Amino acid sequence: MNSASIFLALEKKLPKDEILKQKLIDKLDTLSDEQRDRVFERIPFLKLKSPAVIFWVGSFLLGHFGVNRFMIGETLMGALKLGLYLISVVVDVFDSDEMSILYGILTIGVLIWWIADLFTTGPKVRKENLDKIFYVINEVKNTKGDKNVE
Repeated sequence: MNSASIFLALEKKLPKDEILKQKLIDKLDTLSDEQRDRVFERIPFLKLKSPAVIFWVGSFLLGHFGVNRFMIGETLMGALKLGLYLISVVVDVFDSDEMSILYGILTIGVLIWWIADLFTTGPKVRKENLDKIFYVINEVKNTKGDKNVE
């Protein structure tokens, strides 16, 4: 399998930065055909995350609940985001002037965090995917041809 084929199979899950793409292609080009085949065999086991699913489901539809953070493994941030949202809902139940001001502040905070995550979660997932691939490439490169070494 050649470098271009491996890259095309992974392109939608990788950063859009051309420099990083070229760096991956260059690293793949330094491998022998056997090593590239071993890299390609290991890719399904990396559990690469889909930036599109995380964006549309985790960030866009359910982002105000912190689902995107849970999906990328940031459980503390996801819990904080969910907690902030739940507090704003509880505050909304009370119908006083002080509480409506607090509700407005909390709602604006959730909205700002949701919008920020729309732009930051995808690139973060793509970078994590690339790091996993680089790890496998280095692991295969440092293995001395013994296919049983894991």
